[in-house]
Amino acid sequence: MSKKPAVHKEPPPAGEGTPITDLVIADLVERKEFGTAKYGEPLMAFNGRVPLVDLYQELIDAVMYVRQYMTEDQGKAMIKLRNMLTTAAEFAWQEDVISTEMLDLLVGPGLEYADKEDWIESWLYNLEVHSES
Repeated sequence: MSKKPAVHKEPPPAGEGTPITDLVIADLVERKEFGTAKYGEPLMAFNGRVPLVDLYQELIDAVMYVRQYMTEDQGKAMIKLRNMLTTAAEFAWQEDVISTEMLDLLVGPGLEYADKEDWIESWLYNLEVHSES
């Protein structure tokens, strides 16, 4: 996915799953029942509220929830990536397949590391810093 989800282009839909309209209808029925139980009646016209204000507030909440999901989901992906890269770095270190040139490329020239964990942490830190820019 693009680093800018607001402009990321999606492919045309081609699904074989459950029709979303059926799910939304079921959600609407459940929501009507919930509202009736909570307020004593379903949402009715001319109820004393300003629907545009209610809609605006709900849309703000919706955007917040979507952004929260995107942030948390991206965080999970970064954790998985970090775990995979740690495993790869540990293997490369143990098998002595990291050359001085590769080490310089990954973490910068002329740096000394006390132990394997120090090198891996530095490598992953530099990877994260460069991926954010």
